Amino acid sequence: NEYNKFFCIIKKNDEVVMCAKRNKKGDFNAIFCFNDLMAAGCFDALLEKNIIPGKDVSVVGFDNREVSEYLKPSLTTMEIPLEEIGVESAKMLLEKDFQNKLIPCKMILRDSV
Repeated sequence: NEYNKFFCIIKKNDEVVMCAKRNKKGDFNAIFCFNDLMAAGCFDALLEKNIIPGKDVSVVGFDNREVSEYLKPSLTTMEIPLEEIGVESAKMLLEKDFQNKLIPCKMILRDSV
């Protein structure tokens, strides 16, 4: 669990509530969650403390689940190119070429930042 005065990094579900409840408005200005479902829980925990996601603090998820579009405010997230990862993994196995390959993610900018 990493904290500083600017952001929280959320790695596990129990850290979502802990991060939001330990801090008050103005303690940090961004939260990065390791997936969109954690970010949705983070929205709830922040609202319980009267901290408004997207206004008082930026919240970013990672995996672009369908729920990210329907949260209020809609969630900024990263889209993971799963099909491309699968194709490239299969090629590596078939060609027995196990070198690292970088496959970039795409940021989906919405209203939570």
